[in-house]
Amino acid sequence: MPPGGELAQADLPIIVPRIKGAFDDPELHVVVDVGGDDIGATALGRFSDQLESLPHELLLVINTCRPFTKDVNGIKTCYWQLRSYAPESDRSGG
Repeated sequence: MPPGGELAQADLPIIVPRIKGAFDDPELHVVVDVGGDDIGATALGRFSDQLESLPHELLLVINTCRPFTKDVNGIKTCYWQLRSYAPESDRSGG
């Protein structure tokens, strides 16, 4: 359950524990927006063992209205920074 009250609309770098149940059900299609930085990558990393055993797709969605991804160089930088947070075994390809 997400936080309520004054934190209900907050942009917090957390993935609530209930998401574990969604990851456990291979019949579900789950979309998780973890942001495009090390904080989001770390939050998602908590579930890396679980995700390794499931079919999954990791997508990088680019918002060109954000200051750091407004051009090709910024997008490439963002991509390579995010890849640097991945476990070594996930860094092949690209």
